[in-house]
Amino acid sequence: MTDVLDLDQSFHADPHSWYRTLRQLGPVHQVRLDTGQVVWFLLGHAENKQALVDPRLSRDPLRACPAFAAAATGPKGHPVVGRHLLTSDEPEAVRLRRVVSGAFTRTGVAALRPRITAVVDGLLDEITSAARVDLTERFANPLAGALLCDLLGIPQLERGAVLGWVRDLVHAGDDLECQIRTTAALVDWLDRFLAYKNRFPGDDLTSRYLHLTGSEAPPISREEVPAMVFMLLLAGYQTTASFLTNAVHTLLAHPGELAALRADPSLMDNAIEELARYEGSANFTTVRFTRSPVHLGGRTIPGDGTPVYLSLAAANRDPARFPEPDRLDLRRDTSGHLAFGRGSRYCLGAQLGRLQVRLALSALLDRFPDLAPAPGPLGWQPGLLFRSLRHLPVVLRAR
Repeated sequence: MTDVLDLDQSFHADPHSWYRTLRQLGPVHQVRLDTGQVVWFLLGHAENKQALVDPRLSRDPLRACPAFAAAATGPKGHPVVGRHLLTSDEPEAVRLRRVVSGAFTRTGVAALRPRITAVVDGLLDEITSAARVDLTERFANPLAGALLCDLLGIPQLERGAVLGWVRDLVHAGDDLECQIRTTAALVDWLDRFLAYKNRFPGDDLTSRYLHLTGSEAPPISREEVPAMVFMLLLAGYQTTASFLTNAVHTLLAHPGELAALRADPSLMDNAIEELARYEGSANFTTVRFTRSPVHLGGRTIPGDGTPVYLSLAAANRDPARFPEPDRLDLRRDTSGHLAFGRGSRYCLGAQLGRLQVRLALSALLDRFPDLAPAPGPLGWQPGLLFRSLRHLPVVLRAR
């Protein structure tokens, strides 16, 4: 098969219909993006499961693809952008993951529960007198942003600008001008922020990373700290915010399942997993590049640095793995879903994201028993990586 399929705008509004059509032709396809670039998409569960841990697929474009390295100049090719945990392979990835993972252990995440609860309650207090709100802007984004900024020690007065830049960068899509402008703003802020933290350390991850660079055998260098903070901002903000927004949107679109959850709160833990499977925040992983030829799904992908996109959203609705995959079932056996990755590529912040969504969803449903969708534009954000709503208008109480 030598098909090259064109990715059109309908994909961003409803990728699942697109995946269903493509899946009938096979689990692996060549696709021409809006930019004209031809890449490979992996849609099957088995293919994505293998690819997530396949050493022939590199996350580091500078090593796997010399042509990319030659083109990576200017603000977009700044070391802060190009070299961090999400764009590193072993052994660097193992070392960097060990540094980051300390803050996201089960014990560490559990210790954040009181703070998450306080932020959730405070945000709900702010909207409790309103009849209608946009939950994306008034609840999901502020919750995810507050917790992430707390962890990194970002001053209150700077949070709005920083989180705005992160949102713009994550959802820039193919807008190269926006990518360059926003990256330059973030890099400039990081320089000032780290200089401040170096002089006035606190009880936060940024200060901890800077302190580690001063040890006799530092696990990270001082040059790697900006990339670490940059990566956590990109990976930790919109993923959680989008997961929460998508979860509420999905439940409102399935009133029978929402009623079942209200009637039996013990379903919540499994509901979180099913909501992640059904409409998680990750559409694709970060792009991989081939180091050598890779045979998947009856296709051979060339080993010359070819870009490969792993669709977790498509894998999680593969009928070969999940019966009736397009049906939301909060009692479903969700084991094996790939919403948070797999193995050494498993999302470090998965437990924290789950806890935030669990506490936020429980409090929201408890506080507003008449919660319902409101008329108004939703609008899925463009771009391949995230499945994210611009807005989620809801009615908080029956009239």
